[in-house]
Amino acid sequence: MSRLGALGGSRAGLGLLFGTAAGLGFLCILYSQRWKKAQSRGRSHSLPNSLDHAQASERGRQVMQLRAIPGEAGDAAVLPSIPQEGQEKVLDRLDFVLTSLMALRREVEDLRSSLQGLAGEIVGAVRYTTANAESDYERDSDRESEDGEDEVSCETVKMGRKDSLDLDVEVASGPASAAVEAAGSSVPEDMLLLLQQADELHRGSELNKREGFQLLLNNKLAYGSRQDFLWRLARAYSDMSELTEEESEKKSYALNGKEEAEAALEKGDESAESHQWYAVLCGQLAEHEGISKRIQSGFSFKEHMDKAIALQPEDPRSHFLLGRWCYQVSHLSWLEKKTATALFESPLTATVQDALQSFLKAEELQPGFSKAGRVYISKCYRELGKNSEARRWMELAQELPDVTNEDSAFQKDLEELEVILGK
Repeated sequence: MSRLGALGGSRAGLGLLFGTAAGLGFLCILYSQRWKKAQSRGRSHSLPNSLDHAQASERGRQVMQLRAIPGEAGDAAVLPSIPQEGQEKVLDRLDFVLTSLMALRREVEDLRSSLQGLAGEIVGAVRYTTANAESDYERDSDRESEDGEDEVSCETVKMGRKDSLDLDVEVASGPASAAVEAAGSSVPEDMLLLLQQADELHRGSELNKREGFQLLLNNKLAYGSRQDFLWRLARAYSDMSELTEEESEKKSYALNGKEEAEAALEKGDESAESHQWYAVLCGQLAEHEGISKRIQSGFSFKEHMDKAIALQPEDPRSHFLLGRWCYQVSHLSWLEKKTATALFESPLTATVQDALQSFLKAEELQPGFSKAGRVYISKCYRELGKNSEARRWMELAQELPDVTNEDSAFQKDLEELEVILGK
């Protein structure tokens, strides 16, 4: 039973006891008055006979009246007939009851005082706890505003840190790693290890990429306000869009990734990776849209890819992606070209030669960067009438393993080139 329940039961019992005591006190007073009258009558036997007879008659009449009263005064009516010894015993017992009631009253008063003191202590403790909680909240809020990030420590980050330390992974070369190193002094240790692990998983197998995507999702609450985290999350969405086969899921991943890339760009316009992955996701999303939106996405792709190359000209991926865009634009259908001309003042323009230069630049920066890139170079040379060069790059492409889905998809193109160009 709770303390409040016990207190309520105690109060009910005390109320009943006080009521009983009041009744006993009333009987005691009534009996005392009757007893004194009886003693007075006993001392009056020395009076004259006439008075004695009159008093006796009156006493008899009173006794008859008392015995005639029913119910509420019945017990008092028989008191005068109790012997003197019995009366003294009754008085002694009543005196004991009164003494006990007085002691009980003092205990009740002490209990009431104790309960009031306890209530005061409880109220004080509640106020102190509330004040401390508010103070802690204000300190946490101030710390968040000063540090610019939440101090939440996620279990996934801890696991990532452990894996990174156990494997003793070196930060691999590349634009993403360079970005981690450049930001290392301003990035918390937990986040730095998280970004390194995300980069490693992105360069791994399909299973690794899925794991990296989940890793970043699990830590979005903690680091979702950081640009270097957001563009990696956008990149992970791009990976998922590429890996999945369901069309609706592809579009959903691309759309969510584009939103994350937009959020990254809102943090600053000087991030080459944010521009790059925004452009990539624009292209992935355009695959699921109509001609008008595809053309509009094409303009956005070119704008952000040019910014990414201007900010980070040594990134082979940006040059490869720009080359692919140029190749696709150079092969737009007649309807797509007319639509672009009708909707936009300056239609999309690019040539096979533009595409070839971008692919060759990516190969120059990192030989063997992409199997698909070498296939594109072979196709460009073939369309430009340079079959010997096309054949050489076809053979170079066959030497590389399939790393991405795009690499695998170009196996059919390689077979066609082999038929056309011969060995």
